[in-house]
Amino acid sequence: MKNFFPGRILTANERSIVPEAFFQLFLERIKVSFLPSRKYLPASRTDKNIFPSPGKIESVKTVASVINGLSPRTPWSSTCLIKVLAAHKMLARRRIPHILHFGVHISQSKEINAHAWLSVANEVVIGGDNLHFYKEISRINF
Repeated sequence: MKNFFPGRILTANERSIVPEAFFQLFLERIKVSFLPSRKYLPASRTDKNIFPSPGKIESVKTVASVINGLSPRTPWSSTCLIKVLAAHKMLARRRIPHILHFGVHISQSKEINAHAWLSVANEVVIGGDNLHFYKEISRINF
């Protein structure tokens, strides 16, 4: 796996969750492709933004690193929504509180662009690219 993430060698923790992340990205791609959104978007579980324990922050970084590193290497398109849903499932399994955010941007040509991102402890860990362009329209807390 040395060349799987160019420029660095994966840690043992990262190597151990690569199969889980690959499968979860695949599963979320199938869900988004064939199911209506009410079937794959989760319902909110809490209204509070609860911070994870310090020991779980390392798990968050590991999940985010593997999802972000693996997604461009999948044979299917792993969009921001696919990555966020996969990371959500992996963090929920580990009982780590997080928030899914959904936003839109209307371009000058009146084109609507959507974006999804995931945050933990007020830090964006998945989908943090160009957030200043997007207006948040919904969030789901866990």
